[in-house]
Amino acid sequence: MEANDNLEIKFRLEGPIFQTGIPLLETIVALQEFHFIIDKAYSANFNIAKLTKKERQHYSIIAQNFQKGSFEADLMFVIASGTQLLLPSIQAFGPKELWDLVKASFSFLKAIITARNSETEPTVNIEGHGNHVYIMNDNVIKISQHVYNAADLSEPHYKKLTSVIEKNKIDSITGMDSSGEGIELTENEKKLFNPKVTVEKEVLKVRCSVFRFDKEANIGKLRVSPGEPVPPGEYNFKPIASGDYRKFIVAMMHSSVTLNILKEIEVHTSGLKRISSLHVVSFEDFQQESLFSLT
Repeated sequence: MEANDNLEIKFRLEGPIFQTGIPLLETIVALQEFHFIIDKAYSANFNIAKLTKKERQHYSIIAQNFQKGSFEADLMFVIASGTQLLLPSIQAFGPKELWDLVKASFSFLKAIITARNSETEPTVNIEGHGNHVYIMNDNVIKISQHVYNAADLSEPHYKKLTSVIEKNKIDSITGMDSSGEGIELTENEKKLFNPKVTVEKEVLKVRCSVFRFDKEANIGKLRVSPGEPVPPGEYNFKPIASGDYRKFIVAMMHSSVTLNILKEIEVHTSGLKRISSLHVVSFEDFQQESLFSLT
């Protein structure tokens, strides 16, 4: 890949655990989630759902110069020449603009969290272009659509990234550019990047396909098709009643079943609500005596 432009970011994990070496599991998770945060900013800028193998031929992050004593690596953002032929607007979007978008989306998330911690709900105005975040005196935050989208897409990865922060092991995670600007995560941010979860009271009848169930953990996954009271897609689920796992195992042998469910809702920092899980109250049309009469 012929480099058109690049930008160096110093990525660092600090904590007592690094005194005896580099813990691979935590380090790999941290690098992966940091990479995903950058990916989401890239995706938000070009309004693409997922980076394909073709896109990754033109955009990459390369680690260099590992340091001892903590985990420290120089990460090089690289966007290849000729990419503007595939994405015309990329002429004004290189590694610097990508990093600016990451910093702006992080600033927006922190501003929202800070306001809500003071029991104030900020007003978010989405307007204009560029990677700006304007925090006004009247508790109004002005941002562009790209910043808002990047923040919303990357927030789950901040949650996963902060999951490696643990007392007496890893104290902080930072990603800084040459001017000392960027992302800093500590135990405080770990507490912040956990969205509030509520379970709605309305019981919904949903026709779905159960395709995975773990009887030890008492959790599973199901797929909802269009036309149901829950948006189509795949969802994690957990039975409200424990013990009778047989129905869920046999349900996987059926093409579909009808469940009575409750929605578990996550309220993200950006203000958007998403279904994080489904709570199964009961089977609607799956009687005990017909468990083994498959259709």
